[in-house]
Amino acid sequence: MARDTFYTGIDLGTSKISTLVAKVGGEGDLQVLGIGISQAEGIEKGMVTDVPAATEAIRASVDEACRYIGRSPSPAHIAISGAHITCRNVQVSMPASGQGAKPVTREDVRGLVRAAYAETDPDMENLHIITREFIVDGLRGVRNPVGLDAEEVCLEATVVAGNSIAIQNTHKAVEKAGMVVDSLVISALASADSVLTEDEKELGVVLLDIGAGTTDVAVFKTGKLIHICTIPVGGHQVSKDLSIALGVPYEYAEELKLRWGCVLPEMVDASEEVLLPTMHGTGHKSFKRVDLCSPIYERIVETLHLVVMRLRQAGMERLPAAGVVLTGGTATMAGMVDLAKRAFHCPVRIGMPRELEGLPEEMHSPAFGASVGILLWSVRHHGEVRSYAARRSEALAGYKTVFTRLSSSTNARLKTAGHKFSAEFKKIYA
Repeated sequence: MARDTFYTGIDLGTSKISTLVAKVGGEGDLQVLGIGISQAEGIEKGMVTDVPAATEAIRASVDEACRYIGRSPSPAHIAISGAHITCRNVQVSMPASGQGAKPVTREDVRGLVRAAYAETDPDMENLHIITREFIVDGLRGVRNPVGLDAEEVCLEATVVAGNSIAIQNTHKAVEKAGMVVDSLVISALASADSVLTEDEKELGVVLLDIGAGTTDVAVFKTGKLIHICTIPVGGHQVSKDLSIALGVPYEYAEELKLRWGCVLPEMVDASEEVLLPTMHGTGHKSFKRVDLCSPIYERIVETLHLVVMRLRQAGMERLPAAGVVLTGGTATMAGMVDLAKRAFHCPVRIGMPRELEGLPEEMHSPAFGASVGILLWSVRHHGEVRSYAARRSEALAGYKTVFTRLSSSTNARLKTAGHKFSAEFKKIYA
């Protein structure tokens, strides 16, 4: 009897490492079979800073997931983040042959992707080459030129890369944990598979994945990723601010944030008081809840301001039609949607991960958007193994998406499966 095919996704977050293992059931539905969640160690702001510690945390998450299926779920797709991630748009051409129009072949397309791939800094490693469009003899908007007669073909693509050493350290930590890496995937791309609709991607949307250590920004238009970046600020920084402002240990500040935090102090009763946890036998100490919310407000405003600046630097003077979708654990804080609407002057919603059979209710939360997304990614890209050590020589990463389509079976799996802003900030997207 043939063995079941398992699909595995691992989300390497700053606060937690999540492993999800699934298979396709008899009705074509995706069934989650194994779940492993461990506290992240050796990872700061999305980057592996201590390989042995990160390895043990990954192994703990994988081992927990393995208990449900009885064997190793290797290989896996890995969701990563970090400020070392860069994004650039490139255009490469297949020049006219001088012999008139000829049919565009798959090898021609491979050559264009190789050319786009070659434009990489020596200390960077390409992670994704995402085709935006082909231009065939001046005609824009062509998604698949194979078979068309043309004299000249241009490719416009978005190239996402990361620091080679950071990628090597991540790869090493996962391998030492006993896993084979199918691919490293930018966390925001994984989240997009889980929380965005196809209509939103087509109209144009900004995804903000606000996690513990980073805020990942991904912009989609006409169904394609057009920009991605990472801001090294997240929920951990909010807790650190609270720790300093209230004079309490970080662990206390984290608990207070989760229980009483609100990003809009004006939403809080000015007379409401909160008790600080007992510390060193000194007894309880009360303080105004609004004093707890003020540092949170200041840090989130700064974070959203940084997002606005990054979008403007990327040439975006206006936000896409579908607005902004918030996901990640920090996105669940009270008042976040209202504050984001003030910042961006556009529709804003919370992005919930797709419901899957076998996924516990507590994981149907924005905090697990990337975790569910990387599992869906592993199904969508099953079999597209990428060797990171040999990638530069092969220079073909991601080319299959240019001219191939998902099989009908895979498609079936996926289908089932009292504070105010400053005047400067308020007018940014007025």
